[in-house]
Amino acid sequence: MEIRDPKLWAAFETYCEWLSLPRHFHRMTPEQMASLPETIQELMAIKFKKDFCAKFAVNMQMLSDWEKHPDLKNKVKDGWKRWTKSLTPNVMESFYRKTVEEGDAGRVRLWHELVEEMGKEGPSVNVNIGLENILKSMRDDGDLQTKNETKPDITK
Repeated sequence: MEIRDPKLWAAFETYCEWLSLPRHFHRMTPEQMASLPETIQELMAIKFKKDFCAKFAVNMQMLSDWEKHPDLKNKVKDGWKRWTKSLTPNVMESFYRKTVEEGDAGRVRLWHELVEEMGKEGPSVNVNIGLENILKSMRDDGDLQTKNETKPDITK
């Protein structure tokens, strides 16, 4: 299916961009909405397909045809990339906070892949050996007791 009319092609591209926007944007406050680019704000004003049809002088059948267009999926993905790129600093800040708070292996490994650029093939650590060494060191220092050990009474 080929779209030859330049106006229809522009409307098709705008439709793809509209489809790429997350529905939760519709629930944004006016202050939050003001932080988005003006073109995105205009698209967010369109709530339903029938509203899109009215604004761009197309009909529902045309939208249905466009949804079968071979370029639609890639154009929607490109739209996702455009609006999500601006959110990357927020995501990275949140990821950083959670990595520091939780310190779980998955986040730390991802941090190394993303930030330290180690990649999955980078230095590997046998977690079990590392954990055993840490626990042994804590036992040797008296910071860790085993089930059968009791701590000495230091109140006497």
